[in-house]
Amino acid sequence: MIEVTALLVLFIVAYIVVSTLGFGLYLIISRVKGTSIWDMLEIKDNKAYQLTQKFLPLLNLVVWTVCSYVYFSIASDDHLFTIALIWLIGALVVDYVGFVLIKHPLSVDHKGFYIGQFPWIYFTYAAVFAAPFIASFFI
Repeated sequence: MIEVTALLVLFIVAYIVVSTLGFGLYLIISRVKGTSIWDMLEIKDNKAYQLTQKFLPLLNLVVWTVCSYVYFSIASDDHLFTIALIWLIGALVVDYVGFVLIKHPLSVDHKGFYIGQFPWIYFTYAAVFAAPFIASFFI
């Protein structure tokens, strides 16, 4: 049986942790490269962010796998595909709302998000989907 509360809480934890670590990595790379984090009109055009996004799939894989492992330590892993799909859809929706629809300094338009970050954004989504399967090997 899918433990909905644990699934939701761990989704939120994973999303917040990976977002915080990703932004932290972006700040570190910006500092090392000697650039301002706000030096471009859109984040997708920032050279430090372009380098950062290459590390985001691996970062996501690690964080989502750890959260999957925690989930499976308290719940059944009988629904791997369903859990992977729920987390993938959740990440897609939260990313779309948070980085495309809501306008802020880190937001981009549709093209910037789905084409400008190619292929890294799709590797990131693949990592979110694959994480429960990887975690199940360690259970």
